[in-house]
Amino acid sequence: SQLTPERIQMLEDAGFAWRQRPDWRTSFDRLVRYKAEFGTCVVSEGYDKRLAKWTRNQRTEYKLLLRGMPSKLKQEYVRMLNEIGFDWTPPTQRSKDGSLTFCDDGRFVRGAHLTGPGGVQP
Repeated sequence: SQLTPERIQMLEDAGFAWRQRPDWRTSFDRLVRYKAEFGTCVVSEGYDKRLAKWTRNQRTEYKLLLRGMPSKLKQEYVRMLNEIGFDWTPPTQRSKDGSLTFCDDGRFVRGAHLTGPGGVQP
């Protein structure tokens, strides 16, 4: 059966969420677990596409905040991310075969693990 406009309005008035998105804290908790397992906050899309996108969004919002522009990222969230060692400068370049992703500072990500030149942990 189809929803009538009246039923749609009743659902919206009751606070029905048509599309569920995890709240910020839920995603943050997932990142904390990821870091505990892999030792980094650089999330591989191959491992968890949704969490990787969330971390990219945090970096984008942080850049806006630094520029004094409107941002969804609260100072409390910045503090929490800093406390777990969140990397605000993510991998930015991928090698031709896609196996390595390089950070701006020359470190690279192999899979989900952040390593330095020669595979040494930074």
